[in-house]
Formats: sequence, structure tokens, C-alpha cells
Amino acid sequence: MSIANAHTAMQDGDLSSALEMLQHRLEAMPDDVQTIQLLIRCHLQRNELREAGDRLQKLLRQPSQDATTYVLTGDLYSRTGQIQQAAQAYREALRLQPDAIEALHGITLTLIGLQKLDQAREYLQQALSVAADHPDTRRNMGLLHRCMAPRWHFPMVNDIRRNDLFERAIKKVVNEHSHVLDIGAGSGLLSLMAARAGSKHIHACESNPFLADIATRVIANNDLADVITVHACASQSLKIGKHMPQRADVILAEVFDSAVIGEGAIATYTHALSVLAQPDCITIPCRAELRGVMVASEALWHQGAVAEVNGFDLRALNDIDPGMIGLDADRLPMRAVSDTVTLMTFDFSMHGKPTALRQDSTLIANQASQVHAIVYWMKLWLDDEIYLDNRPDLGDGNSVGFIEHWGPMANIINPIMTVEPGTKLQLQTHHDRMHVTVVVCDPASGAVLA
Repeated sequence: MSIANAHTAMQDGDLSSALEMLQHRLEAMPDDVQTIQLLIRCHLQRNELREAGDRLQKLLRQPSQDATTYVLTGDLYSRTGQIQQAAQAYREALRLQPDAIEALHGITLTLIGLQKLDQAREYLQQALSVAADHPDTRRNMGLLHRCMAPRWHFPMVNDIRRNDLFERAIKKVVNEHSHVLDIGAGSGLLSLMAARAGSKHIHACESNPFLADIATRVIANNDLADVITVHACASQSLKIGKHMPQRADVILAEVFDSAVIGEGAIATYTHALSVLAQPDCITIPCRAELRGVMVASEALWHQGAVAEVNGFDLRALNDIDPGMIGLDADRLPMRAVSDTVTLMTFDFSMHGKPTALRQDSTLIANQASQVHAIVYWMKLWLDDEIYLDNRPDLGDGNSVGFIEHWGPMANIINPIMTVEPGTKLQLQTHHDRMHVTVVVCDPASGAVLA
């Protein structure tokens, strides 16, 4: 049984088959470090933290170690909320292999979690020197910048349409018998809604201590301090019987970014549903889709590419890859050149199936046109009927309603493509449980276009 087959199964999200193949391989090769390491990765993805820990302990007892073992140790510590220990494990990996990109990404994220943003920036600079084109390097830079200036809380809480839809969904399921857990509570707004819907007690969890303090003050100012308890910690640190008297039957989790999972939604839901939830727990939101379309928009193209300006050739500037571009409201006119397709779906319901690490989709031009970019956005389902769709105006005057803190995104096509009806673009959408990457390819040549 080959490592490659098991790795492919993991990429496809078939963790059970991968685990079975690796266990068979380990029976034949009980000391094969590569097999054990891949087994640990599989256990971590299945949230089997005890099994992952047991196998790691055996590896760590061996006389010599490699960087991968310490990266996996850091990943396990991160999953269990032991952030300081995770940072130390990643440092040990970097001592053994200074250019270990997974360790550089791991310690960057860990230090961001510890709010040691200056140190995180130093490691991120190392990651840039090792693999500047690695998608995680660019995304971690974006995450670091957002953590340094989390301005989005203001447009989020001021978004009346978003708030009204969340409250509609909450009122449908919350009553005086509900035990509610609010994860990523922020200012405490969703907890306040749950209290107004009738819940006798809500546990609000916020890992940012500054925001947790603000939530405590907001709740007290609304005379609901006896109804809502704020926990200034990650939800992975909550214990039934210590922080909460019993498991929740309703979980509210506002832990999403524009590409769905960048704030740790997968890990958060996986842990909460297995450890903190009743068997019939209702989740709000319950699933999300990332949707995409080809667009023609010279104005958008100018946000990430350049040709001639004032009679001068500035194309050398295009060596700077802008990566994913966030769109501000509907100020950039654009026109759809294809139908919309779903790039990736995430199921956060109690019995939802895991999402494969890669999903392929095809965009087909429906008219002759230039293509300047691929635009994609999130559709977030609060329940089976209520959803938030951040589709921008694609030239048809039809925009469901812009949500600023979940803005649509774009990959610029450079050079600009000219298409005819029926021209295809292949999209490969990847995720690593924390970040989403959209890669645009020419299906004929396989060349990466964006």
C-alpha cells in the first residue's frame, strides 16, 4: 500500500480510507517514520487528538528527530489550545530545519494567536524569503494585517440586513429551554439576540481578551449580565462541568472570513460539535458556499495589473503579484462573462461531511468578451431557508446586498484573455482547513492564469 495512495485519499477528504491504508502499511513497516507522520496528520484531520498524541509520543522517544515531527507536535498543541507549547515545538522544528515552511507558517499563526504580532511579522518575513509564492505565506500576511487593525467589527455590527437575518434564524430555534453557546462572540451581539429570543442562559466565548472585555461591558450595559456569561478564551479550552453546566443544543458561531474558513471555522466547529454539543445540536450558520464567475471589468483589472500609463510602459510592475483582491462594495463596474458556479461547499451542521481538500470546477464563457478577473464570494446559510449571499452586481443590477466585512474577492487575469462562447477556464479550489486558494488554469495547456 503506497504512501501516495493514502495521501491522495486524504486530499480527497476520504480520511477513513487513508487511515485504513496507512494502518495496513504500518503493520508491514512498523518503524517507517513517513507512514507514522502521515498517520498523525490523518488523526489530526479526523480530530482524533488522543491517537495523534500517542503516535507522536512514540516518535519523540526515538534518539533522533526531524523537523516534520516537531511541526506535527506544534499542530497538536495548537489544536488543544496549548499555544505556548505549540510555539516551542515550531521553534524546535526551525532549529533543525530553518527553512521548514510549515514550521514558519505554524509559528506565525501561533504568535498571531498570542497577539505577539511583531514576532509573528519576523517569522513571516522568513517565510517570504523561503517561499514568497506559497499561498499560505501571502494569506498569513493578510491575516497579520487584519489582526493589527480589526476595523471590520464596526461595519459588521452596523450591518442591519445581516443582523436581521441572524436574529430571524435565532428566533426560529431558541426558546426558554435552549442552552446556547456563542463562539467568536465579539461584542456579544448574537448572545444578546439569543437572550431576547428567550434563552435563560447563554455562554459567550471570545478568544480576544480585549473584545471579551468589551462584550462583558456591552452585556452589562444591556442589563443581561445575569443571562450571558462571557468566557475570555478559545472555545477549544471550554470544559463541560467547569465553564458550562451541560452541552449546548444551539451553537452560534460567527467565525468566518470572506473565503469562509480563514478564522478557523473548520477546527472550531469540529471541536465544538464533538465536545460541547448535544447530539441533536442546531448550528447557526450551518453551511457555506464559495461561488465564482468570469467577469469583464477594466476598472477591476487596474486594481492588480498595469500596462501603459501616460505613454510609458509600466508592465514590469506586474512582477508584483497582488494575489487575492478584496472588492469594496459595488464601486467597480463589472459584467459576468459566464454563469456562476459553486467552487467549494462547507457543511457545518451536526452530521455534516468533511469537505475534500481540493474541488475542481469549470467556468464556461457565455459570450465573446475580454476576461479581466475571476470574482468569487461567500453564500452563508444560517439554516435551510435563511442565507446571506454576498454576490456583487455583475452588470445585471442584481446584487443581493453587499456585506462589507465579507467582501467579494477577485483573482486578476494577466495578461487579459479574449474568449468566445464555450471557452473554458478550469478552477482548482484548495483548502488546508484554515485557508482557501483559488487557482485559475487554462484547461488546454494547464498553464496557471491567476
